Amino acid sequence: AQGLSVIAMIVNAPSWALDPATAGATPTLPDPQKLAAFATAAALRYSGSFGGLPPVTSWEVWNEPNLGVFWSGTREEYFRLYDVTARAVRSVNPDLRIGGPASAAGAWFSLLGACLARRRRISRR
Repeated sequence: AQGLSVIAMIVNAPSWALDPATAGATPTLPDPQKLAAFATAAALRYSGSFGGLPPVTSWEVWNEPNLGVFWSGTREEYFRLYDVTARAVRSVNPDLRIGGPASAAGAWFSLLGACLARRRRISRR
């Protein structure tokens, strides 16, 4: 693969993983537990033990949650989704790298600061 590797992004939720309580929101928010189940299945599928596919060792939870076009929830809702989803991916392999939040525009700095202040680290245990 010429030294390249894949970063898998969990950007949207399948329809069965959407939170029905947010049906009027644009975009509709995922149910954290259901998205975690989806993330676990994806991490298993791309663990390197399926059909000769190379492993995906880096994952990212959502895309630019600071932009309303991608995320209509609060910062706290995103942090909860991130925590639950990252733990689910790491349950497949504790050595997987989990990125996020990926952010854009000037809001990145305040979001990054919030993450650092909260020390949002997911255990590798």
